[in-house]
Order: sequence, then C-alpha cells, then structure tokens
Amino acid sequence: ERQEITRSNDAGEYSFPGLAAGNWRVQIQKPGFALLELTGLAVAENAATKFDAVLYVGKIQETVNVSSRDSSIPP
Repeated sequence: ERQEITRSNDAGEYSFPGLAAGNWRVQIQKPGFALLELTGLAVAENAATKFDAVLYVGKIQETVNVSSRDSSIPP
C-alpha cells in the first residue's frame, strides 16, 4: 500500500505531483475540524484530478485545571 502525505499552503491549496493512477483513499485533517475521509477517488494517468475539500467544524475538547496554594480558600 502506497501512502502520500502533503500539507496545504496558507491559502489551503495542495497538490500531489507524480501521483500514480488508480483509486485512492484520501484523509484530510486539520486541528479543530472533523476528519474528512474519501474512498475511491479516481486518479487518471497523466491527468490532473481536482478535488475541493470542505471541512466541517469538529468537536473541541478543552480541560482547565485550577489549583491554589492558599489553604484558607475552601475547595
């Protein structure tokens, strides 16, 4: 199984030059957004394949810890 990884630029543009023809599974990840996974994205030999991804806001998980060294403050 062949894997290719790239990062988008500040405008969100990305490319995979020299990608082999065939059917590909694509995963797109960005912190704060839901994972986008596509299967069967067909790439033809010597042809540009364009896909405009739309990411949806994911679940944000945040943890806040508060502590005190002053023993006069009740918990």
